[in-house]
Amino acid sequence: MGKLALLFSGQGSQYVGMGLDYKSKLFGDAHHILGYCPKDVLEDQHQLDETLYAQPLIVLKSLLGLEALKDYVKYEGVLGFSLGEYSALYAAGVFSFEDLLKIVSIRANLMQEAALLHPGAMVAVIGLDEKGVEEVCVALQHKVMIANYNAPDQYVISGDKENIETAMSLLKEKGARRTVKLNVSGAFHSPLMAPVSDKLRKELDGFIAHKPQLPLYMNQTALPLEFKDLYGLMAAQISHPVQFIKSIKQMKRDGFTHFLEIGPGRTLSSFVKKIDADLEVMHFDKYAELDDVKGWLMKHGFSK
Repeated sequence: MGKLALLFSGQGSQYVGMGLDYKSKLFGDAHHILGYCPKDVLEDQHQLDETLYAQPLIVLKSLLGLEALKDYVKYEGVLGFSLGEYSALYAAGVFSFEDLLKIVSIRANLMQEAALLHPGAMVAVIGLDEKGVEEVCVALQHKVMIANYNAPDQYVISGDKENIETAMSLLKEKGARRTVKLNVSGAFHSPLMAPVSDKLRKELDGFIAHKPQLPLYMNQTALPLEFKDLYGLMAAQISHPVQFIKSIKQMKRDGFTHFLEIGPGRTLSSFVKKIDADLEVMHFDKYAELDDVKGWLMKHGFSK
């Protein structure tokens, strides 16, 4: 029998009202930790799209789903996409809920400040292979770079706004089917975020981490976490690419056959199927989907 891994969504997946269908004390806990009412922000599109709020609330949404499933699911590994790596850290037992939200809030503040100082953008490139996207990055002297390796026909580039606009034109000339600007406020996972990495690394010394209780695959290495590298990888992740394709391929080599995406949307599930159509996927977003997810877990042998 294969193994089940949990996947956690990243920034850009947020939508108004996400998580409000859950009844959980985590809302009150988050209010106390963050200093604002999550439910109020979740009903305000403008606020929710700001990095400052989007990051903690996407993590909160993912952890609402994890909490709802905790008595039913047996999982043996975790992977988060970009911001989702923080939800994965919690699912692996590395940080407490309080410390995790505090760290994510610090990260969000630092990234929002950097985005204001160095305005940038991120663009999804659909229907072009890695070689074609990389050729455009080279043509622009790497003033834009591949930030996310999502699927064999989908990548994300990141850079300053002027060069991103030029890149979009060049990518269409190369044959990209579509280019779509992402709903984020900066050039994340690029060298423009290097100052944020340095600042976050210093902040992390104020928190207590625990060794992961199961394999936690990291965005930068696509390998299970070596605990001694934790803070360095958490900090560097902001200014380095997300190796999602390599991560899924490595996880398959390590025996993972089933993936359950938790959080807003089902984007990661579609990426997994594009990477390897033989892998089984399921997603859990809205609370009303809980019975379907429990049925899927039982069918595939991953129920407690």
